[in-house]
Amino acid sequence: ILGEAYAYATFEERIRISQWFVEELVEFAYRNASEIRRRTAQADSRSLVGDSLAVLATFQRSAEPVTILLGEVDEERNPFTGDIMFRRRDVRNPVQLYEFGTFRATERVQVPQGYLVPPGEGPAQRELQTALERLAAHGVRSSVLSGPVTLTVEVFQVDSVATQPQAYQGRQGQTVRGAYRRETLTLPAGTTWIPMDQPLARVAFALLEPRSDDGFVAWGFFSQTLQGGRLYPIYRAPPGATPVPRRP
Repeated sequence: ILGEAYAYATFEERIRISQWFVEELVEFAYRNASEIRRRTAQADSRSLVGDSLAVLATFQRSAEPVTILLGEVDEERNPFTGDIMFRRRDVRNPVQLYEFGTFRATERVQVPQGYLVPPGEGPAQRELQTALERLAAHGVRSSVLSGPVTLTVEVFQVDSVATQPQAYQGRQGQTVRGAYRRETLTLPAGTTWIPMDQPLARVAFALLEPRSDDGFVAWGFFSQTLQGGRLYPIYRAPPGATPVPRRP
């Protein structure tokens, strides 16, 4: 759940709004605890393998106009910077507008049996290790192969890489284009296996898919590894093709 207070409200108002929002969430969870537990357990027990999930999406317009409350602001000069800022007025103007509060998928990918992360070398090793650490921090489960395994996998051939010219939150995001194809590879000992029949499979999918609009590639985690003409350094095991992890 993401909570945001209105930017043009005063600091005091934003603090109170955020507090009220959290209090309402806690109260709702208390009243509906049994149903929340039931739905959580149901979602955790369901395998996503073979499903089609979105990697890219865009805003979805509502079918009909809805009532949107528009406000008004006053201009004020910031006492510290001298810049013009806006202060919310206590005004509500109901207007009929189309609403863009949901999304529709523009690109989908089938969920694999799991992902395979080879150890890598040099910069690739460091970047892959960082990605694995982020997955572990989220609680995504994984295992490590104690010996080599020969497996038919899906590899993503990178055709082109576009890097954002400006950094966002300290990172320069990237977008890759390319396509998957199947190859038979011998994966070395030390390869990490991330199964997709686990409760946090959606998190792993969103982070690991190269075309995901909120994954490791989009956040520039593989900026030293990705190049046109090369393979994305993480492979997919198609449904039914499961290596046997030996070491947790």
